[in-house]
Amino acid sequence: MTPEEAWSGVKPSVHHFRVFGCLAHTHVPDVHRKKLDGRSIKCVLLG
Repeated sequence: MTPEEAWSGVKPSVHHFRVFGCLAHTHVPDVHRKKLDGRSIKCVLLG
């Protein structure tokens, strides 16, 4: 039992966890890209 589960009575969801160091894509907001630039960039997940 996790501390969160003991406090709230609900088992926490872990479906959003990812492996450290895996490839990921991050969104680039409109203000930081030009007209023909991609909407995301490849990166490495660090945490």
